[in-house]
Amino acid sequence: MRSNERRHHPRVDVEMTALVKCRGERTHQYVVEDLSVGGALLRGGPPLAGGQVIRVCLRLEQGDSLVVEALTVRQIADDGAVPEMAIAFRNLTTNQEDDIQNAILNALEALNPPRSAVRQRAVSDVTEERVPAVRQKR
Repeated sequence: MRSNERRHHPRVDVEMTALVKCRGERTHQYVVEDLSVGGALLRGGPPLAGGQVIRVCLRLEQGDSLVVEALTVRQIADDGAVPEMAIAFRNLTTNQEDDIQNAILNALEALNPPRSAVRQRAVSDVTEERVPAVRQKR
């Protein structure tokens, strides 16, 4: 990551939609441009004010949905382009983090050819990180 990078989690391009509910307003649909465990970039719906707490229903693969709380961080509007809104997830449970990580892995697998072993590499990386810690405790 660059030294001026504000994100703590890598983002991945995904193909999904999200329903967003702001306090006292109607629900609007957005396209999720990219996703990380820390947040997402939304596009296609009405602009959202910065600093607003929202409820986001991410539409995952196979009809599954995940509802999370988020904070609107900033709006990005390029000369006449459709505005994009960066959101940061708040108060995620471990299960919600796992569901988002699975969505990210599915997106990476879709970008790579069959048998890319993206998921196997991710699992082995986690295993290799934990093994030295276990050996040190003995």
